[in-house]
Amino acid sequence: MNQKLIFVFSIIIVAFGYVTYQSLMLDKKFSSFNTFETNTVIKKLPEVSLDVFGEEGNLNLVKLAGTGKTLVVHFWATWCAPCEKEFPDLLELTKIMKDNKNVEFLFVAVNDDKKKIKKFIRKFGDFSNYTILIDDGSVHQKSFGTFRLPETFVFAKDLSIIKKYVGRQEWTQKHFVDLLNNL
Repeated sequence: MNQKLIFVFSIIIVAFGYVTYQSLMLDKKFSSFNTFETNTVIKKLPEVSLDVFGEEGNLNLVKLAGTGKTLVVHFWATWCAPCEKEFPDLLELTKIMKDNKNVEFLFVAVNDDKKKIKKFIRKFGDFSNYTILIDDGSVHQKSFGTFRLPETFVFAKDLSIIKKYVGRQEWTQKHFVDLLNNL
């Protein structure tokens, strides 16, 4: 009987230790979010340049928008469960919108590992309808005044914000497609 009790307590202690370890690792990921100003509301596209995933160099978002494009800037991460659930629907929206050359989709991977991003993207195949950008250390995420994932911003051609979406969305709904087609 004593051996069974010792065995059960050992399992409980190991499980508790594992949960504590995982919690600390998750806290580490979110630690950079503690300095965000949650009341920041942007009115225009911030002047930021982000590294392009899988390529040398970076992309200046204001210059891109200056080419007459509406920008959909989506903040996400491979370690974010809602982001993972939302991703297929968002990719479907990029396919629906592929003939609309006035809309540019930018997916900003926040505080993420490049190997994990590559593995994550590989699950979904072709990514020619959008550009993946890297925001190591959540530096540019702060410029947008965002602290949650996923969050998505739609910017007009004049760089003003049209809409901000917080949390997981069902992107293939008609009102999203209509919004982007009518800009």
